[in-house]
Amino acid sequence: MIQCTAVALLPPPDYIAEQATPERPANTAHVSCELGEHDDDHAQLLWMEDERGGAVWARWNANSTRIEFLPWCGGYHPDRDEACGLFATHPAGHSFEVVDPVREALRDLLSGASPHVFLSDDRPPLLPGRDDPDGP
Repeated sequence: MIQCTAVALLPPPDYIAEQATPERPANTAHVSCELGEHDDDHAQLLWMEDERGGAVWARWNANSTRIEFLPWCGGYHPDRDEACGLFATHPAGHSFEVVDPVREALRDLLSGASPHVFLSDDRPPLLPGRDDPDGP
């Protein structure tokens, strides 16, 4: 399943905007949807709150934007030993079923230019000294 490509601009909260100065402006931030293709509100994880069993998400649609805490999805892929990284009521597929088309295009481009950096079993590249047993 292809990842949704929706992006939104979020203005800073009022308490931040009130403290802005010309030397220290309150910048607008962007969020991009992490869900698979869907027809419901978009969502991006902002920060995890594992002690509460979930995370804080930006949710938006054409008419509104909100920030809310949502519990984790219980989805799990046993063959990959991977939990779903989305919220419990997410639409579409689990995070391990969603493919980011931009990330895949970059991976294809970079693996062709630097094949020695990529492993054959599609794991992330080794980090010398951390993942490489022969590293420093």
